[in-house]
Amino acid sequence: MTSKDKLNILVFNPGSSSVKYRLIKMPEEKDLITGEAERVGIKTQGESFISHTLRGKKKTLKAYMPDHASAFREIMKTLEADTKNDPDLKVGAFAHRYVHPGKLYNKTIKLDRQELKDLKSTFDLAPLHNPVSHSFMEFCGNYPGEVPQYAVFDTAFHAKMPPENYTYAIPEKLALKHGIRRVGFHGISHEFVTAEACKFLKREYRLQKIISCHLGTGGASIAAIRDGSSISNTMGFTPLEGLVMNTRSGDLDISALLHLMDFNNYSIKQADEALNKKSGVLGAYGLSSDLRDVIKKLGT
Repeated sequence: MTSKDKLNILVFNPGSSSVKYRLIKMPEEKDLITGEAERVGIKTQGESFISHTLRGKKKTLKAYMPDHASAFREIMKTLEADTKNDPDLKVGAFAHRYVHPGKLYNKTIKLDRQELKDLKSTFDLAPLHNPVSHSFMEFCGNYPGEVPQYAVFDTAFHAKMPPENYTYAIPEKLALKHGIRRVGFHGISHEFVTAEACKFLKREYRLQKIISCHLGTGGASIAAIRDGSSISNTMGFTPLEGLVMNTRSGDLDISALLHLMDFNNYSIKQADEALNKKSGVLGAYGLSSDLRDVIKKLGT
């Protein structure tokens, strides 16, 4: 990017229960706007809201956000109001975090109609994230002015994991035929925070062994990083594996799932729904999937 390529990039990072966004002035990499829509589309004891910071000034906006589509509308409504008062905030490009592109992509791409069509085949690989991210891409595709869009993939950082760490102990023919292996997620976050930690510690990033923890409002994972490359991640074939999360079970004896499906006559869709959307903190606590609610209740 040259000095002539100045533009503002609006970055979206939709999580399972939140939407983070940043308007970044390039090439200076300066944050003009940052924000997060929280408690989106989930059962909590508190109201959903948007934390919005414009040029360092923060405000909290109450907003009814029963789903991610409403969150997008509320965010864009807020941004458009800012732009009306300050034309220097005009969006020049959109960038999206996309969790799991399967075998389709392992690097950042510019989105067009074909890419959007191809990515629809990956919805089942990350059911809490991929459909939401794809919907944001479609929303932005309808934004006035045909603003260009780019997708950055969560799995790319883990693409060089060694076979001994990504291989599951199942029949090799089945694994190869269906692409079943540990993929790893939250790569964008793990790569960024480890590089920033090395800057802070004044150490060479490419010569370190680091354990990185991503503890999000919806998903959580731990990664092992050696010499600047991911070598292992607690998440696996999908983001369901690993740590207990807000609505995801994390690690579970597969026989427990088979037992539930057998005795409750669960379909595959029902089982997927139970483990991805009704388990984790929500399953254990019952009243909410938000740890803040749990901590508040236990503290009384």
